[in-house]
Amino acid sequence: MNFCTYTLVIALLLAGCLPPKGDRDIPPRFINEAVMEVDGWDMGCDNLGNCIAIGALPPRKAKMEGIRGALRIAFNNAEGKDPELTIIPLDFEQRLPDVKPSPRQAALLLSELRNGRLFMLSYKDADDTVYYLPGRDFPRLEALHRQWLGTYQVRLVQQEPIMPEKGTMLHDYRAPALTNTQLAECTAPNKGSVDAAWDVGDRFRLLRYVCSPAGKFNAEMLWFTLDKQGGKLTPIGVDEAIGPKADGKAAGLYNAYFEPTQGLLITRKSAGSDDCGLLAVYAATSSGFILVERREARNCIGLYRGDWVRTYRNPAVIMPDYW
Repeated sequence: MNFCTYTLVIALLLAGCLPPKGDRDIPPRFINEAVMEVDGWDMGCDNLGNCIAIGALPPRKAKMEGIRGALRIAFNNAEGKDPELTIIPLDFEQRLPDVKPSPRQAALLLSELRNGRLFMLSYKDADDTVYYLPGRDFPRLEALHRQWLGTYQVRLVQQEPIMPEKGTMLHDYRAPALTNTQLAECTAPNKGSVDAAWDVGDRFRLLRYVCSPAGKFNAEMLWFTLDKQGGKLTPIGVDEAIGPKADGKAAGLYNAYFEPTQGLLITRKSAGSDDCGLLAVYAATSSGFILVERREARNCIGLYRGDWVRTYRNPAVIMPDYW
């Protein structure tokens, strides 16, 4: 999707320049390909037809004697079925267990949400803990979901299950040197030195080279794969990669790390805070890395990355339960 077009649509939404709420016809690509910011809510749909909205009260907007909570709304695509509500306690230091309202409590919350006039809702759980939740603009979210249902069809393709290939860290590994062209946009004093290396399966090695100075907030490293048989060094080349290209592939990734015990490569573009931005997860396979999942959080409200709105999921990849 053209970035300028998407930015214009979001700007018009926020500025109130589009038609009235009930008359808006937002093309499904704007809902399916990126998370929309709807009056403080994040809303998005993935390629499997799952639509989620998450919102929370902004910090310091109300005096609270309980816990500020995010409200996750999972829309049900079945005709006449209400969405499922889950409360995510917001704690910047640790991820607390979700709170699931009973059917009766969920019905009461939905009634208040559909009223759409209250700024803040409160919910008391079984141990009398009070959670404060956003209360406005839920009718807009339901209207957007109805538009999505009417214009977008989920297409599933049968694929063989894919298990990510695990990696083994290599110590004191002497990696091939990078060229001046490959290092042209790097700024670290020791740019081009190998920061880490792994054997991945039987086909290739994964190499991470220094690019940004240590401690930089948006750290950039250069990621390459090395074919074990032919010895060819190839940039990682995933969609999020930036920088100089070789064979049409770039190597630079922001805030990226490799989980060798899971065979997963994770990269995140931050929006200036650890609790928001864009997250992409890739799985190592014998032929390289394939996209597993994308998530996005536009509002920096204290969510951990596993609670960000998912915009893509590869159903063929078998992910670990604890991911």
